[in-house]
Amino acid sequence: MRPIPIKVLCDTATIEEPDTSGRYGDSFLPKRTIEHVYLEQNVSSVSHAWADDRSVSCVLVIDATNSTNAFSPALLSRVTVGNVVGSVIEVKEYRPYGLTHHWEVALG
Repeated sequence: MRPIPIKVLCDTATIEEPDTSGRYGDSFLPKRTIEHVYLEQNVSSVSHAWADDRSVSCVLVIDATNSTNAFSPALLSRVTVGNVVGSVIEVKEYRPYGLTHHWEVALG
């Protein structure tokens, strides 16, 4: 399966993963940036599974090949893409043929 075309991956995401070593779980690790991602704000066009889920406000698509510094963000990570800020509520990894193709990250 071919990677998602880089011309579609026109956004940059800043991700702050939760620091699980903290006593109260209210701190975050240093920010990490992933370039060449895609933020889909029309949730029903990405996945039927999220179409009726009111807690999902948008979906961030991270390509394993064409997204620079690609990784799967941890649950409850804080994600900023442009003026959109959300918290990771679910991550779906797509692995055709046993290799990671991309991640769809539901933000709430």
